[in-house]
Amino acid sequence: PHLRTSLPAKSFYTMKYRVQSPEQIKMIFSEKTSGKSASSDSKDQFSSKPAVGFTPHDEKHEMALVTTEESVLAYADVYGRKPPDMEETDRLLEEFDRQLSLIPPEKKRALHQGYTAKQALLFLRLEENDVGRAAKRMARYWDLRVRQLGDDAFNPQYMKQRTDEDFRRIYAMSLKAAVNPDVDDETRKWAINYQSEWKRAHTIRLTEELDKIGLEEKAAYVEAQKMRPEIAGTDDHKLLFLQSTDFDANRAAQKMISYWNKRFDLFGHEDPFSPINAEKIMRDHPVEILAGFVHRAPGTDSSGRAILCFYQRKTQELEENPNATVEGMVKVLWYYLHAALEEEDFREKGFVLVSVLKGISRPIGWKATTSLSSLVLNCLPLNFRVLHDCSPPPLVHKIAEPFVKFWLGRRMRMRYFSHLGTDEKVLSELGDFGISPHQILTVIGGSMDIVATNKSWVEGRIRDGL
Repeated sequence: PHLRTSLPAKSFYTMKYRVQSPEQIKMIFSEKTSGKSASSDSKDQFSSKPAVGFTPHDEKHEMALVTTEESVLAYADVYGRKPPDMEETDRLLEEFDRQLSLIPPEKKRALHQGYTAKQALLFLRLEENDVGRAAKRMARYWDLRVRQLGDDAFNPQYMKQRTDEDFRRIYAMSLKAAVNPDVDDETRKWAINYQSEWKRAHTIRLTEELDKIGLEEKAAYVEAQKMRPEIAGTDDHKLLFLQSTDFDANRAAQKMISYWNKRFDLFGHEDPFSPINAEKIMRDHPVEILAGFVHRAPGTDSSGRAILCFYQRKTQELEENPNATVEGMVKVLWYYLHAALEEEDFREKGFVLVSVLKGISRPIGWKATTSLSSLVLNCLPLNFRVLHDCSPPPLVHKIAEPFVKFWLGRRMRMRYFSHLGTDEKVLSELGDFGISPHQILTVIGGSMDIVATNKSWVEGRIRDGL
């Protein structure tokens, strides 16, 4: 599909396997070497020659399988907007939806049941993109259709079914209508009710996905529900994970299970619910929290998403420091990300991760890499939009990148970028993604002193008892 060219090719890394340990890597490598496949799905099988890591051949093979829908969603996550050739269509549909919200309720009850984006575009073409006339015409069509056909007006045999995109658009329409002062009370009531039904339906789907997971795998989650049902057993808790996956119930279920497994692992089975604040982290892990290996950049990117920065040289220094531990680093990151969850924009819009590798002498250790990355990728209820790896030393890049691509998984490989070359080139490329120099670390030419900024933030959190 033509949209596959909307993103640079180097970002489209697709592969089914999700590796969790060196043993699994060896197993998959041996399967590739012996010609066996780790999947029976022919779409995701490799025809490459034996190789270590994720090779250019693997990349080319998998790029051919990327669907239009996948590429559009990836583009939206990376740039915070639809691809350029879809922006005008999206703008028209948004204005069309706004005009629909202004039509009197008695003239659009049937339309709410039958709305699809494809049909909306048809009426826009018929009215030469006059959104006001097109909205009224579509409302008249559905009103007349119901008058003539009754309940058969919505019979699946006589109309195309709504797609997931249609339901997402109606949900987005309801969010805007609920706060639009120009809409009538009945439309606002419809919008609020639709949001409630949307969330309830997805919560039910998430519960069904959780029921499919074996008891052994979800033992920590089940225990958490028994210990503190007011936390782990609520719909609000489930909605956090649904929001973080754009209401993908399957991914949300996997995240919930990973979250509670990790929480019990980190904080013990006796009291995994004890409050964690900066003072406690400072007391238990002062070296790790003051190192400045992770911190949030000021402001947001051009699309309103938060920016989380990792300074991997500090991560490497902590690995080599006898007074620091990987567990301490994970607890610090856990605290940082839970602090971010306090902000509604962070929860709803997600975040961008900028990983600065300049100055590291070797690839980051496997334990630190997987432990820290799993929190961001597969565990906490945060919507991780895109990963930028910046300024890795050439040799480290050559050795490590195939494994990074191999480990990320199909979805995130489509949202992964590596930036090589001079500081000026890296800054320019990040600028293309809406990230400003004041949000970039000084070590690669930006103006953010991550160590000093982090220290000031920690001191402020301690002072405020947070």
